[in-house]
Amino acid sequence: MESSTISRLSNIFSRAFNEDVTLEEGQSAADYDKWDSLTNIRLIVQIEKEFSINFNSVEIMGWRTVKDIIASVESKS
Repeated sequence: MESSTISRLSNIFSRAFNEDVTLEEGQSAADYDKWDSLTNIRLIVQIEKEFSINFNSVEIMGWRTVKDIIASVESKS
C-alpha cells in the first residue's frame, strides 16, 4: 500500500464526514456513524475524481474494508 494513496483517501473521507479521519486498513463502514449509503456514493464519486479512475458495481460491492478500497484504487493507478 502506498502511503500517498491512504493519505489521499483520508482527505476524501475527512471531507465526506466533515471531521478529521485517519484511515486504517481494517476499518469498515460499521466503524463510522456517518458512513451511510449516501455518504458511500459521495465517497465513490470523490475517489474516482481524485484518482481519475472508474469503478464498476462488482468492484464496489466487493469492498468490505478500507483495505479493499485501497487495493481497488492501486490496481487502477
